[in-house]
Amino acid sequence: MNIDLNKKPMLFGVSRSGGTFIYNIINEIFQGNVKPQSHNFFATEQKVVATYRDFRDSTVSWWRMEVGKFTNLEEKRCMSKSELVRYADRMKQRIDELNKMKEYYPENNILFLRYEEFFNNFDFIFNQLENFLEISISPEMKKNIVEKYSLESQKKEAAKFEDFRGYDEVRHIHGHHIMNGEPKTWTKLTDPKHYFLLNYILKDGLQKWGY
Repeated sequence: MNIDLNKKPMLFGVSRSGGTFIYNIINEIFQGNVKPQSHNFFATEQKVVATYRDFRDSTVSWWRMEVGKFTNLEEKRCMSKSELVRYADRMKQRIDELNKMKEYYPENNILFLRYEEFFNNFDFIFNQLENFLEISISPEMKKNIVEKYSLESQKKEAAKFEDFRGYDEVRHIHGHHIMNGEPKTWTKLTDPKHYFLLNYILKDGLQKWGY
């Protein structure tokens, strides 16, 4: 597939919002010439693709990967109150960076991909990227991407590593990177008595971004 490398975007992602997944897809399209996502604000003349997710899910996923170290619900444990506060405060910093991106870039220069819309929806992703980047992705490329970067394929990659410290230098998949990816998983890994606290800490970001 012939692709204009001048159209390659820069990538931004809130931590644990599917940014690595989107990076792998876009990097595949642009033949390995795309830089991994940044979690911090940056200015560029290139177009930008940015991912975000229900910040409660991102917060709990961040904790699960680094502290919980489990990849299925059978092994789950819930965050402690102190862990919840610590990771939610870290997430607020990430939301601040996301807000900076939104304030800086005009709408035609940045594509915000909402995790809940692109989760398990390759057609949505392809359509968004083709329209925003003004490119055409061949059917063969789409088929290859679906096979290579499906949730199960990514989980197999992550399983090669003992924990988060180990990762694939090309795909940037870490150990414990993926559990099930389903929205609202935060409700299963947080004690119900702490729901209010998590919502309170993240309320500004949740309201601003429609959660």
